[in-house]
Amino acid sequence: MIIKSRNNLDELAPKTELTSGVAAAATTLTVKNSTAFTTSWGIQIGATGEEQTEVVIGTVSNVGTITCPALDFEHPADTPVIAIKYNQVVLKDQLMALLVPQHQ
Repeated sequence: MIIKSRNNLDELAPKTELTSGVAAAATTLTVKNSTAFTTSWGIQIGATGEEQTEVVIGTVSNVGTITCPALDFEHPADTPVIAIKYNQVVLKDQLMALLVPQHQ
């Protein structure tokens, strides 16, 4: 069975961009605005679907700075940085939900 789902978590999520490029193994991201980011949420560096996009858990240390574990890839200035609240996906069959009686 193949399951496909469109990843749209980044469409309404808080986002910003890197103000300067970062090297692989960097642990500090300087961003344009981090006020909408929350410590311990996932931070996606790069656009969804790009080859070197990565997700790390970030700590917002002050406005404009996010610390994180060492990055695997380098990222140029203006790379999108997106806050990710959820770390998992739940797939649910709507038809089965209608057919299976709910216990009360």
